[in-house]
Amino acid sequence: MAQPREMSDQTAPTPDARYATTRDLGQARSALSDQIVARAALGSEGASGNTLERVILRDGRELIRKEVSRKWDWISRATRDDGRVVEMWERGLFERFPSTIDHATVAAEHAGDRWSVFMHDVSAHLVPGDRRLGRTEVRHVLEAVADLHLAFWGERFDELCALEDRYNLLSPPTGRRERERGERAGELITRCWEHFAELVPGEIATAIVAMAEQPALLAELLDACEPTLIHGDVRLNNLGFSDDRVVLVDWGERTGSAPAAVELASFLVFDAERFDVTRDEVVAEFRSLYGDRHDEKALELALIGGFVQLGCHFPLPIALGGGDEARAAARAELAWWTPKVAAALEKWSPV
Repeated sequence: MAQPREMSDQTAPTPDARYATTRDLGQARSALSDQIVARAALGSEGASGNTLERVILRDGRELIRKEVSRKWDWISRATRDDGRVVEMWERGLFERFPSTIDHATVAAEHAGDRWSVFMHDVSAHLVPGDRRLGRTEVRHVLEAVADLHLAFWGERFDELCALEDRYNLLSPPTGRRERERGERAGELITRCWEHFAELVPGEIATAIVAMAEQPALLAELLDACEPTLIHGDVRLNNLGFSDDRVVLVDWGERTGSAPAAVELASFLVFDAERFDVTRDEVVAEFRSLYGDRHDEKALELALIGGFVQLGCHFPLPIALGGGDEARAAARAELAWWTPKVAAALEKWSPV
């Protein structure tokens, strides 16, 4: 059996001149907002409503600042995030990251009921929205993420995103709650789950919706598997390439303890249609990277979790008004997922 990818001289954490450590920053790490001397708005971040701006600090550094609050960010509300990225920063977790990952984070700090993340501008390195990834690039991402997982293998971080919170993100309860608040996201989530039930065979849809209504059912099974630290939202919108490193941004909100396969399942749901390699080949690559540490049960549970967390992602183009073409595209993606999830449910269904 293949041996797992291990930390090497090239993947072990090493000092990076661009990133001051928590020890280097000292007291200043919690007060970068007070050092801003100029700023320019960059708009909001997607559907979350979080604000982005380019700032200049008194020491001349030019950074990107993201401000987040549950007041306007429905994703933070759904995942019960009160600034996990600040917890990560203050605990020094970023300092332990493998050098194969460029996390871009300079500092994170609380300010009342909101928090700020300061980052280097890595926008030039991020994957463009119309770009596809070939086999080599997909493997590069999987290798870098495996380096992260192996660096934190066996560790739990109860203060970060729990599995139950992760699977609650796009759940029917979240849809209902956000719809009552007047959030468009709530309406879309609700409609997407209705379309999901139309696209997926009845018994499977019933089981998945039951777990989406009560995410703890699946979370308890996955929580018994070997944990590590996962980014939680590895997708092309958050990815890029800089020299031999993988750029990975948007830490904290869904970063937490989970089996490594949970990361893979999310990556496949969001982006596999933009890979020039099959889903089965990506899964095989994943297995080979972890070798004897690979847990097939965790993988099968994670694939179920892909439906629980992101089942309403497949019908999104339909809910947005797409017609027959959108419905055909959703069925094409589900053609791979549905039999995999059905087989996993036969063995591990908690409902």
